[in-house]
Amino acid sequence: FLPAFADLLFDDSLAKQLNDLLPELQLEEGPKAKTLKLQHNAGKGGCFPCHYDNSGRPSKRRITCLVYLNPDWKDGDGGELVLH
Repeated sequence: FLPAFADLLFDDSLAKQLNDLLPELQLEEGPKAKTLKLQHNAGKGGCFPCHYDNSGRPSKRRITCLVYLNPDWKDGDGGELVLH
């Protein structure tokens, strides 16, 4: 399970495709161009605490992707993205 996520650090196919479609993003490639954060919440009530994705300047962040892998999730269970 985790090795598959680690492979994301070395796979530049998404960045290459997005650069082709949206060159203004100027996405960098290579493992140093990415940050991968994983969180596992067991049971009900898990959350990702309010935080800054990049507290330093200059910000090089271009894309953030959240993936929920809960097989039985439905509207009303919580987990929706809330931006502050």
